[in-house]
Amino acid sequence: MKRTTTDHSDAERNPSSDPLAPLFRHADARPRPPAADEAQVRAAVRAKWQRMTQRRRQRIAGFALAATIVLAVSVVLLLPATKAPIPAGPLATVSSQSGEILVRAAGMPDGAARPLAQSSLASGEWVRTGEASALAVTWTDGTSLRLDANTELRLVSAQVIELLDGRVYVDTGPEQRAPAVTGFEVHTRAGTVRHIGTQYLVALSAARLAVSVREGRVELHDANESATANQGEQLVLTGAGTLQRHEIRTHGELWHWAEQAAPPLELDGMSAATFVQWAARETGRAVSYRDEAARALAEATRLHGTVTQAPTHALELMLQTSDLEQHVINGTISIGVKGERD
Repeated sequence: MKRTTTDHSDAERNPSSDPLAPLFRHADARPRPPAADEAQVRAAVRAKWQRMTQRRRQRIAGFALAATIVLAVSVVLLLPATKAPIPAGPLATVSSQSGEILVRAAGMPDGAARPLAQSSLASGEWVRTGEASALAVTWTDGTSLRLDANTELRLVSAQVIELLDGRVYVDTGPEQRAPAVTGFEVHTRAGTVRHIGTQYLVALSAARLAVSVREGRVELHDANESATANQGEQLVLTGAGTLQRHEIRTHGELWHWAEQAAPPLELDGMSAATFVQWAARETGRAVSYRDEAARALAEATRLHGTVTQAPTHALELMLQTSDLEQHVINGTISIGVKGERD
């Protein structure tokens, strides 16, 4: 860095050379004002100086605050935008409903329940069916979940529902079709039901928890033990903690309400043979054909439209408009050609 110097004039170095010096030496001294007046003037000057200094500090503070705001805004604008959480997609689609169905969104108080009007149900939603009511929903993987009258449950996740009261029927599809949602569980206050497949009924009341298996296998777990029920078996866990096992029929009165709540079926060119198999599975029965002619006719017959009736009634209507007929013998639907007998 270069050092700078300042040249001083001759008058500064030698005051005696200043031509004005004689004038100042002969001038009279300026009279001083009274002490009181001088103090008043000094006080007024000091007050004005303080006001000017305060305004300057305020301006500086204002500039600092403005700079802070600008900086904060700049930081907000430069930060990557955070996306708002996307609500979870529906867990189930409403297939059919009858009677009074109430639904309440997750986190809402009891008084916020409203009649079911939407076409799907989401995680956390609470559902209750009223007297003489039923609800059928289809899970995202095709599993059919049906609620009987006076049933209360909550949808927890894609793998879990919580049954609070009443009866639910679960159908994950034929045994040869592995369910897409594995580890599906029905939680209750008495225990947890986990299916291995594929059709079963869970009934919860104040006195007991009953699990009935129409097809496949189901596991029941409580705080003390685990048990497995196979096709045609029912496990009953009493309020006293006693576990009972019973043999049951896979068709009949126990399953009637679930059949009535079956979702609509789109035929769309379905063969009569496939339709008969659907009706038999929905009612817990087997299918047999009297002869190959009856089987061939059922496979060749094509159906169209939408089935909205209960499976038993729908099968009767279909047979009335075809050359096929049925006889139900010991839980088996026997299909033959009309007018032909063994």
